[in-house]
Amino acid sequence: MKTNLLCKIFSIIHPVILSHPSLSRLRIAAAGTLVLAGAGLAATSMHPPRLPWEVPTVTVGNNPVGIAVDAARHTIYVANGDDDTLSVIDSSKCKASNSSRCSQIATVTVGPNPLYAVLDPTTDTVYTSILGGNTVAVVNGATCNATNTSGCGQTPASVTVAGTPLGLALDTATHTLYVGDANDGPVSIIDTATCNATNTSGCGQTPVQTASGGDAIAIDYVNHGVYVMDFNDNVVRVFNGATCNAGNTSGCAQPPATVVANFNPRQAAVDEATHTVYVPVGTGEDTLGSVEMIDGSTCNGTINSGCGNTPNRANVGSNPGYVLIDPATETVYVENQGSSSLSVINAATCNATNSTGCARIFPALALGVGGAFISLDPHTHTLYESSQDTNAVWVLDASKCNAMHTSGCTKFEPTTTVGAGTIGVAENPNTRTLYEANQEDNTVSVIDTTACNRHSLAGCNQTWPTVPLGNTPRFLGINTITNSIYVSNRDDGTLSVINGATCNRSNTSSCSQAQPTTAVGNTPQQIAVDESTNTIYVVNQEDGTVSAINGSHCQGTDVSGCNQAWPTIAVGASPQGLDFNPNNHTLYVTNTNDNTVSVINTMSQNVVATFPVGAAPRAVGIVLDRNTVFVGNRDDLTVSVIDGSTCNGTRTSGCPQVPPPAVVVGAFPSTGGGSNILGRSIAVDQHKHIVFIPVIGDSDVATLDGNACRAGHVNDCHVKIVHKRMGGFPLVATVDEASETVYVSNDDDGTVSLFPSSR
Repeated sequence: MKTNLLCKIFSIIHPVILSHPSLSRLRIAAAGTLVLAGAGLAATSMHPPRLPWEVPTVTVGNNPVGIAVDAARHTIYVANGDDDTLSVIDSSKCKASNSSRCSQIATVTVGPNPLYAVLDPTTDTVYTSILGGNTVAVVNGATCNATNTSGCGQTPASVTVAGTPLGLALDTATHTLYVGDANDGPVSIIDTATCNATNTSGCGQTPVQTASGGDAIAIDYVNHGVYVMDFNDNVVRVFNGATCNAGNTSGCAQPPATVVANFNPRQAAVDEATHTVYVPVGTGEDTLGSVEMIDGSTCNGTINSGCGNTPNRANVGSNPGYVLIDPATETVYVENQGSSSLSVINAATCNATNSTGCARIFPALALGVGGAFISLDPHTHTLYESSQDTNAVWVLDASKCNAMHTSGCTKFEPTTTVGAGTIGVAENPNTRTLYEANQEDNTVSVIDTTACNRHSLAGCNQTWPTVPLGNTPRFLGINTITNSIYVSNRDDGTLSVINGATCNRSNTSSCSQAQPTTAVGNTPQQIAVDESTNTIYVVNQEDGTVSAINGSHCQGTDVSGCNQAWPTIAVGASPQGLDFNPNNHTLYVTNTNDNTVSVINTMSQNVVATFPVGAAPRAVGIVLDRNTVFVGNRDDLTVSVIDGSTCNGTRTSGCPQVPPPAVVVGAFPSTGGGSNILGRSIAVDQHKHIVFIPVIGDSDVATLDGNACRAGHVNDCHVKIVHKRMGGFPLVATVDEASETVYVSNDDDGTVSLFPSSR
């Protein structure tokens, strides 16, 4: 499976923020450890769907990260972390107003694992930090650009640094390149006057090191403040660039001033107009992040009186990792890597000394999944964003989405805030209560669907009651007859049993109590309920089994039978998804590591068939009236379509022997895997026969018409994308048919999106 070089910008060298490997969001745990594996695409002649917010993209190398813009030469340089190259793009033919030739025109081999890229226009030099070689590459931009590629094949010069080079910041006035250390060691100083594209005489010298250590660097060129972000120690250090540069190192040994950051500061930027240092910080959980604003006029290289003050703060998306400022429009752009979005902040009303515009940051641009860096061409008002999981650079129009003009910003569906690590959602239509699992908080939120739905958005702005559960609650199953809610606790090997009569939208008397549990297998995941037999099924991922729980005495009002061992049914490798058809007593179980589906006759509780599907299936949905089974294939962004009338618990003649036809529901299926994957559920509106499929890689929901899209008629499966975008990492969807509302959990944001169920 492909993993990102920099999905969360500093996870490459800070494993502290690696999260949810079981969600296929594995991050890099050590510098230079790069993994790439392609996902197989199920056979289909159908084209990927068009995104409502689609923008031009440029296909580059594997894991594109750092971007440098040479506006004068109309050239974009992109560091490809897995290809050891820089891509060269002609920005005159690939910009917001003209994307006729968005393509890579040349590459430069720079060394193992290039990351940051920065341009020195005074010497036509592109500097790139090389993680795998502990060097900084020195590329000649005069002979390798959009109009002259004659020098692109040459091996660039390099300079060796003491630590592992990460962030780069250039001060052209002092001919200084500051180089951060991936391990938060001292910042190195390279003299760009003697180490550049045409003069490499100083490249062999050992760079001077400062007393300040950290990863990423930002400079206030007016007051000479050099700000160094220390990710692990949660501080920002600042020293005087006037006395610590390539030509004057007298102050480099001086201890820096420090600012305590909220959590893991990342790549900051300085607004010279207000002397505000915008520092993106995460939260350590899967919730929305923020940007802290340091007052650079009272906290800089010479004045430290304000360094201890509490900075102003603005909430943005999940895992903000990079900040860019457009002084022409007084706009601060914040890349939210978890939310795959770009927040837009008005620098005039949201800065270190004025917080009037910080209360609600809502304009945003949709980005590609696995974002790493953004860069701006100020002449064409074009933003370029590297999307690792799509192996592309996204080309965005900054002229229509900035602090003054938001008409071109992406439209997002409304949300309601829940807990950290939102995942499973399920509704009891009898009590009009939506239960939502927060895996990082070990709770379930209890949401009133009569107060928060497509018709009543004002009711979504409230704090919901929560239920304390076991370790890492994931998925839910509801028996509406016994009013019992079952929640799988992944890391406990248990199901929690909630009494829906005393824990619902109107009666929360038992919600705050410890909930009873029943033991199942290892790593329980999705749940299905057979109400006719009062049997609850849960897949045990690590055991390769399905547990069958008798709910007669293990339910909300009677837990006397919960303390027993339950029978299991052996299925395939790493079962994770399942769904139940009550009309023919059939349970379909996805075996993620086998690329198969097991078919279980629930009357005999035996596996009667196993058939192949696409890559890494882990979601199932059934249109009951049409007896069509849809299987979501995680790694190739497709949905397989099976005829449930001939492939069920009692009839298996129609169970396919080879992978059945599949529908592409993601926009970038050729780069499936990694984080560019399908969600964990397929929800169905059984009245309208509409199928809803969350797509993590696009942060959207794809829909299919279950009347037209069925086995034998896959060419009639026309995918439509819900017009407005979801939040970050949408995983699970469910439908409230009473209010015609679809609810989608956004795991990275700690929110639930909601929208009308009409396509």
